[in-house]
Amino acid sequence: MKHYLLIITLLISFSAISQTNQFTVRVHDKTHLQTKTEYSQKHKFSVNDLDISNIKLNLYLGCPETGCSDWDYSISVLLRKVENNDTVTYQLGRMMTPYSGAYNQGDNAQTWNPHWSWDITNYLPLMKDSFDIVITYEGFQDGFLATTDFVFTTDKKNKRNVIKTQNIHYGYFSYGDIENPIDNYITPKEILVPKNTKEVYARVSISGHGGDSTNASAEFLKKDYYYMVNGKEIARQSIWKDDCGCNPIQPQGGTWIYNRAGWCPGTKVNEFLYDLTPYIKKGKLNVDIDFEYYKTSNIGQPGYHVAHDIFFLSSNDNIIQELTSIPQKTYFLHKNFILTYKANNDASRNKVYIIEQITNNKVYERTQLENNRVYNETIELRNGGNYKFLFTDSDNDGLSWWANREQGNGYVYIYNEDKTILLEAFEPDFGTKIDYNFIAIDNINTINHSKSKLIKVPDTKAKTYTFIVFLKDGIEEELVLEIKDRKTNEIVSSTTYPKSDRFNIIYDYSVLKRGAYEASVKTNSFSETRAFSIRE
Repeated sequence: MKHYLLIITLLISFSAISQTNQFTVRVHDKTHLQTKTEYSQKHKFSVNDLDISNIKLNLYLGCPETGCSDWDYSISVLLRKVENNDTVTYQLGRMMTPYSGAYNQGDNAQTWNPHWSWDITNYLPLMKDSFDIVITYEGFQDGFLATTDFVFTTDKKNKRNVIKTQNIHYGYFSYGDIENPIDNYITPKEILVPKNTKEVYARVSISGHGGDSTNASAEFLKKDYYYMVNGKEIARQSIWKDDCGCNPIQPQGGTWIYNRAGWCPGTKVNEFLYDLTPYIKKGKLNVDIDFEYYKTSNIGQPGYHVAHDIFFLSSNDNIIQELTSIPQKTYFLHKNFILTYKANNDASRNKVYIIEQITNNKVYERTQLENNRVYNETIELRNGGNYKFLFTDSDNDGLSWWANREQGNGYVYIYNEDKTILLEAFEPDFGTKIDYNFIAIDNINTINHSKSKLIKVPDTKAKTYTFIVFLKDGIEEELVLEIKDRKTNEIVSSTTYPKSDRFNIIYDYSVLKRGAYEASVKTNSFSETRAFSIRE
């Protein structure tokens, strides 16, 4: 199923900064990804006479009215065009969706809108004629609303001089079948280097999927690939992502904290850039990707998705690897406050720090915690100081996680200095760490949050959920907490709380029968729903 729409130019905006201009072209606009298929928009960018220095692809995902998909599925943004009577596919960006269903149903679906970005400047030569921008969705469940913005920067002094972009390998290939190995499909290619080329780079993106009965390969098995040039290995790279517990989209349902073969639920797929310039011989290169040996008994289960392109530049641009960073917001706290936290049944995995960022000095440190103990620490900091609060978990499953109920539950709160006002609370399902930047100042008594938020803190021993709500900008509103049976849609309870800008509600779930439920908090300006289940 393909959907075509001829777009000449949409959503163009200019902002002049010195000699630099920017304009944005929107191709897909809330395209509904309903099921596993391709969604294509025919396009032609008007960039032939412009001094393009940078192109960024932004992919935004939102939820349809029924809510986002529950599962981790692949979404790719492709550029597809006809070259020498063949249809060639170039992968501009690829990511895996988060386990979002439990957090983005109903009212939540109206506001959830994360985005992912890729530098695609080196694909400029492909954008000077008509082509298709294709979104592929590998999901079997409805789905997402996808928007693609192409942000062009023009700067004559820093113009990127890309002569040619060439695809080498693209597709999904079975792994571990020794009778028909992946090397039969990812084969060596001889490359003719265009005249006037000064630099050559390769961009490689590989991710593992499927799970055999022996090692859960290839999704959960760490293997290497070898980048080969002219028959020699120039790079060895693990097909692995080892920081899933630091995922910026958290908490999630599912096994979001588990490391995987080149991806995490809710992140971009790993990409690597290789400088091939030193290996040019007589105007040629021979490139290949070899894979570490593996034999599986489940033929067709393990596989790798491979995208491999080469860029030829006529200038010495010294392109560097694009790094993925998690945006850090800075908050303001009174310089004196109470830090309250409770460890769970496995406190040996936790460490707590407050670090002054300029000096990197630890102004507070606790590296040995006791199981289930509550700590109330009086913190006094320098006025105007810039600090980082860290609460780490070496097992990467936070203070509470649905798949490890034996660890129990914990929490982390920040109160004012006489502990009469709750200033901040953190999700206990935080994976690897809580990482909170703040500035300590003298003339503030509370925190006005720039965005309303709900934190759900379980206590399986007491059979309670604590629902903490902060309303945006300190606005005071009534709040309704509603508990609903997800199977019957029956409202089990509904309680109204008087006006406030923050709420700390303890709900006793021992009155509920076994089953699946959802808790919804609603005010005039904010609503959010969290799913939970009672198993005993």
